[in-house]
Amino acid sequence: MKKQKIIVFGAGAVGGFFGGLIAENTNHDVLFTARGTHYQAIKDNGLTIKTITGQRTLKVEVTDSLTEYSGYADLIIVTVKAHDTSPAIEQLRPVIGTHTQILTIQNGLWSYEKLSAQFGAGKVIRGLCRIGVEVTSPGVITHSYLGVIVFGEDSGAVTTRIDALEELFIQSGIEYNISADIRRAVWKKFTWNSIFNILSGILNVTLDKLYANPETIALCEQIACEIQRLAAKDGVTLTAKDMEWILSVSSTLGQFRTSTFQDRQKGKPLEYDTFTGYIVRLAEKYAVPVPINSILLAMIKAVNA
Repeated sequence: MKKQKIIVFGAGAVGGFFGGLIAENTNHDVLFTARGTHYQAIKDNGLTIKTITGQRTLKVEVTDSLTEYSGYADLIIVTVKAHDTSPAIEQLRPVIGTHTQILTIQNGLWSYEKLSAQFGAGKVIRGLCRIGVEVTSPGVITHSYLGVIVFGEDSGAVTTRIDALEELFIQSGIEYNISADIRRAVWKKFTWNSIFNILSGILNVTLDKLYANPETIALCEQIACEIQRLAAKDGVTLTAKDMEWILSVSSTLGQFRTSTFQDRQKGKPLEYDTFTGYIVRLAEKYAVPVPINSILLAMIKAVNA
């Protein structure tokens, strides 16, 4: 693989972890974007990644603005919060050339839609990640669980750009899965997030508390059923096996801290519009009743305020 110019747009927990593996294990030119004290700490002291096997600090290229970036990127990995996608698009415009590819592993469904609407589906690859990771202090990322990127073409074809991503991830030591049905895979994760991120954010609890009583488990099931009906209207079939996975996969994770729980603990804006807000808007479009999700939206808006 020839040397590439890679931008990790959003060197928070997810971008810092996966981008760190690329920077550490390949000879590609990797540039991270970050903001505030996190940016300053990475610039001054490097990017520190802590895992159960130890920690390491990487000297990486980092910026808080792409205004002085020279030329075009070969690959951009977008990892910012979904609500930051629109401003990200404006920052990325000048660095996207004829051959640039964009991989989004953001939460939710709308980031891919926004990016592909602006730059064309031929430039944007739909993906997701499964990982437990957190920025525990400026410049420091703590990894606790998994670390897999799932990606693929909507058609299911293994194209040249999918092959190129696979080669990059093999070089980097990143666990990956090429999905033959990436829309369904994204909807599965979206459903999980829309249950567990939202409930943990509203109730301010870790996942073990959500599995602690049958009433809460039943609520999770009801939320999932509403989303399953909505997905069907959007052309995606979430099977009984999918639903079983969504509702049970986290039952043994103990005190797992979802990203929305982390944001509430830190007093940061909550990513509810990516999940429940999108559900309610899509439900209006398809005239599908989602009464529980509508209640959750009202509740998490109040918490966020």
